[in-house]
Amino acid sequence: SYKRTYTLYTDQAKVRFFKLMFEKTMSTPAAAKQLDIYVHTVQRWVQMYKTDPDSIFIKHKKTGRLRILHEGHKQVILEYIDENPSTVLEQVHMK
Repeated sequence: SYKRTYTLYTDQAKVRFFKLMFEKTMSTPAAAKQLDIYVHTVQRWVQMYKTDPDSIFIKHKKTGRLRILHEGHKQVILEYIDENPSTVLEQVHMK
């Protein structure tokens, strides 16, 4: 299974991009190339900026599957294994 990698850009990278666009009057592709940012990414930033200038700095919630085990679950499992070092996975699952 292939897992896609995503690049997370900092707010400073976004500011540098828009400075090149507005102050140096560079085109979107030229500014993206100079900063080594994927062109489709900066095109999305420009669309977001046109809709709401502050929206490009809003951090989005993580997507994807929620964790099955939370910290409380992990703690209980680790304590059980510490108390019973010879435990196998099936025994932990039953407890």
